[in-house]
Amino acid sequence: IAKLKAAGVKHELLALAGARETRREASFVGWLLALTAFAQGSFISHDLLLFFLFFEATLVPSYFLVSQWGGPERSRAALKFFVYTFVGSAFLLVGFVYVAYVHSTQSHSWTFSLLNLVGTHLTGVAGVLVLLAMTFAFAIKAPLWPFHTWLPDAAGAAKPGTAVLLIGHVTKEGSIAGPRLLEHLVDTVLYFEGDPNSSFRLIRAFKNRFGAVNELGVFAMTEKGLREVSNPSALFLSHHTSQVAGSCI
Repeated sequence: IAKLKAAGVKHELLALAGARETRREASFVGWLLALTAFAQGSFISHDLLLFFLFFEATLVPSYFLVSQWGGPERSRAALKFFVYTFVGSAFLLVGFVYVAYVHSTQSHSWTFSLLNLVGTHLTGVAGVLVLLAMTFAFAIKAPLWPFHTWLPDAAGAAKPGTAVLLIGHVTKEGSIAGPRLLEHLVDTVLYFEGDPNSSFRLIRAFKNRFGAVNELGVFAMTEKGLREVSNPSALFLSHHTSQVAGSCI
């Protein structure tokens, strides 16, 4: 919710700035608002098909915002962005259709609703390939290395307001909305977290269909790799430089 509210404020400010556009300002603001609606739709969709439609629909206004109101390299950058994300979306569509097909074989009903697909069991090589296909699509939109080359070109060729929108919101469809969607389709979700200023890392279960999620694993990054911390309580308590009234682990 906070992400959606922040994005809404940002889009309103960009729309006001776009109203000062001297060349086809009405079209510029129109495409900007269309991109706003499609991007927001991908974050609130609870249906795979709706998510895919919103996910794809953002390509059209993004393409025109870059190609029509950009720098000298705007046409090439816009085309590269469109081709990259469109190819990734093809894998995403195949993955969604396969998940719905597997669900239909298990429940004898076709649906793309996440509420119904949560119980779908994806096993074997096919299940792994489906998740890899979805991850590939989201990695392009995020973008992650080595599929990131479209972003510098598109952001560099676009106007500053459009670049802010591409980097600050459109890419979040791949880095936030996409992974959150996948969390509904798998049995277990583990978070690997840590402070950049500390050598310790935490692994915690955010979702576990086969057990509890109130357990935490503590590991240390050493010169030989990741090593388990056998006594985390003693580790945390040892950080007190002076006596304290009490501690809670």
